[in-house]
Amino acid sequence: MKLAKPTYNNRITSDFGWRYNGSDYHSGIDYGWDRKRGVDSNNFIINISDGTVKHIGYDSDGWGNYIVMSYGFYFVVYAHLKSVLVVKGKKYPRGYKIAEMGNTGNSNGKHLHFEIRVCGWEDFFKRYNNGEGRYSVDPEKFYLEYDKRLESDLDLTEVNDWEKEAWVKAYLSEINDGVGPNNNVTEGQLMLFFDKLNLIGGKQWVLKCYKS
Repeated sequence: MKLAKPTYNNRITSDFGWRYNGSDYHSGIDYGWDRKRGVDSNNFIINISDGTVKHIGYDSDGWGNYIVMSYGFYFVVYAHLKSVLVVKGKKYPRGYKIAEMGNTGNSNGKHLHFEIRVCGWEDFFKRYNNGEGRYSVDPEKFYLEYDKRLESDLDLTEVNDWEKEAWVKAYLSEINDGVGPNNNVTEGQLMLFFDKLNLIGGKQWVLKCYKS
């Protein structure tokens, strides 16, 4: 199933990574209010895939009203919401309207903070000293990698060793772990990708490519 976009529009107001001043790191993507729909209309937040509501919360100093959805091997944060339209513990299909875009928490205008974290739930709230998520990845690159997996189905059981190694190295070079623009994924993140999706038959490939 191809991932849906979290909003009806693609007006990104803040990218993933270091902001222009070089002192603030942003571990997600911000989607701005869709002006074409009018000031008084609802800008709905869309569920990107079939998933379960893991957590609903409120953070006055940060995310405001937010939802954490679980999609198996990764979690997604939808934050600064005006209202929440789902229930904790319930599963919702791709494309379902799960919330309305808002301006709650530490926010300077109506927008959606959209963040993907690849980790187990026990590590979800771990952060760096700057407050950003330790296991956050670039959503735009994640979408590209997810589509690549779907297109090929990535059955690596009959793939040559050098091809497996090249594919793992693609992860090492293309996915950012939320520390800085030049930092690659950790061994733990790779293991979550490969073990939970059952893409390759052995930890040695991850370790070999990670160290090379």
